Amino acid sequence: MKKIYTYEFVTEAVEVEISEEWASVLYELDRREYNNNHTETRRHISLDTVKNNNKAVISQEPDVADLIILKEELKMVEMAIGSLPLGQQEVIDAVCYEGMLPSDFAVSKGISRAAATDRLMRARKNLKKLL
Repeated sequence: MKKIYTYEFVTEAVEVEISEEWASVLYELDRREYNNNHTETRRHISLDTVKNNNKAVISQEPDVADLIILKEELKMVEMAIGSLPLGQQEVIDAVCYEGMLPSDFAVSKGISRAAATDRLMRARKNLKKLL
């Protein structure tokens, strides 16, 4: 049995009579192509679409006001850390800024892991009060 298959071009459409076997192959390829195109269009958005919909593209640059606020907040954190006892300042510096584990800090200071963890917890508690 013969089937009609339509090839669609930009300017015209051409109908061809083909066997049922080839028709099933072409319909399967068309289905796969459609699914692939559908997947790709869902995954990406073009800039033309953004322009046509009058949507603004979000800038990745930080706002100057946000930078000023961040700088002020960092000053406050540094002042709060500076007001902590020396042992708590050391553990905050080692764990938070240098990325050291509390157990490694304990070994470097010659104290127990429990003491280092307790010192870190007290430092965080005091910082929460100060900030």
